[in-house]
Amino acid sequence: MFLASWPALDRAAKLVLARAEELNGDHYEVLSPVADALASKHPLAATLALRAMIEFSLDHARSSRYKHAARHLQECANLAPSIADFRKWESVVAP
Repeated sequence: MFLASWPALDRAAKLVLARAEELNGDHYEVLSPVADALASKHPLAATLALRAMIEFSLDHARSSRYKHAARHLQECANLAPSIADFRKWESVVAP
């Protein structure tokens, strides 16, 4: 959150990409603003932050968050065309 609000968006994106598997989707109060900040210049990093929140909601059956998860999934779909290379993370959006 610090790097995204500083703003040091390049560093924030690198951190998200390097530690994507460690992102705790329960921390939506951090990940939502980070995803918003990264979306325009770092869509893959933003998508990974969004995916962490989606996966947490589904894996832990947090039905109160399903509406947000659906919105995050739509945001991922909107970001997908801006991502030239998903690297090791495959797209969840059908081409």
